[in-house]
Amino acid sequence: LETPISWFYTLEDDWLDGQQPPKGLKVILKPTYESASIGITNDSVQIVDGNLRAKVQETAREYRQPITVQSFVSGWEVEVPVIHLDRPFAPMAIGISKGGNNLLGDDFLTYDDVNVDNYAFWKFDQTPNLSEKLKATAIRAFKVLGLRGFSRIDFRVTQEGRAFITDVSTSPHTTAHSSYAFLFQSLGKSVNDLPPLLVGLASEREKWI
Repeated sequence: LETPISWFYTLEDDWLDGQQPPKGLKVILKPTYESASIGITNDSVQIVDGNLRAKVQETAREYRQPITVQSFVSGWEVEVPVIHLDRPFAPMAIGISKGGNNLLGDDFLTYDDVNVDNYAFWKFDQTPNLSEKLKATAIRAFKVLGLRGFSRIDFRVTQEGRAFITDVSTSPHTTAHSSYAFLFQSLGKSVNDLPPLLVGLASEREKWI
């Protein structure tokens, strides 16, 4: 399971094990405990220089939590919903587009983008083999992490086909503007089918039915 090279910063202990990203590397700063791009701004992607520590420290103070710093991966952004039926099932890899561009390249979703739904979804089918690789990797991550019900594994994928897991959502959005809604609509189902399915999976898991 390939992930970007990452570093961890807390106000109490500074950089974990004293390790910090090298100068000249392009990185993205993420509040560790947030979701839906909360805390991600246009300034969150930085080229490491002597000012990085001050920026990380400022973000940690603002959001009152540790900061995860990841090497930034240029390319596509892809979400893979995983549903646990009798086994983990990943029906589709779903790309994120912004400004009409399927290939984000060096672009990324900020909180301002997510807050106003300034992005769209598309069926990630650059090559069947790459799509199948992402789905298989998402299922493997689901199993390794012991997830259940609805989950979502997020990737950044280089144009050469190298896929990095950048985030895992254990309570993914199932709103009308979400990859889960896009998945159901693509399968000819209604967004309204999502809550009953989630309740049904939980009820079966708890042996209520």
